[in-house]
Amino acid sequence: LYLNLNKFDEVRDTLGKLKGKSTSQEYRFIEAAMHFAEISYSGKSETELREIIAQDKTNWQAHYELAAVCMVMGDIAEAMELLLQIVRNDRSFNEDAGRKGLIKAFDMVGGDHPLVSQYRSSLARTLH
Repeated sequence: LYLNLNKFDEVRDTLGKLKGKSTSQEYRFIEAAMHFAEISYSGKSETELREIIAQDKTNWQAHYELAAVCMVMGDIAEAMELLLQIVRNDRSFNEDAGRKGLIKAFDMVGGDHPLVSQYRSSLARTLH
């Protein structure tokens, strides 16, 4: 509920209370959801981000922000694809943000989601 209301301080407080008391999967889910929500609510619109990427295909910050917007909107496949593009093209971007973002996306949708196994495999091939 706090995420839907953009009350990120309350979410952080709740996460602090949950740490050590909930399953690690619950904690990682909330943490990942907050991460993507915070980025998507504080940044540019989806349209603006798509325009930026159309003008500069190597703007990895715009890719990352659009991935967050896609995660919040439920377009998991596009979000994961955007994050994987970052990993493939610029591992050093924002201290490996593409890979870390993919892991957060995996945490948010859960290990049983079919896209998780697909993108885990793609990530592994990209890294090795």
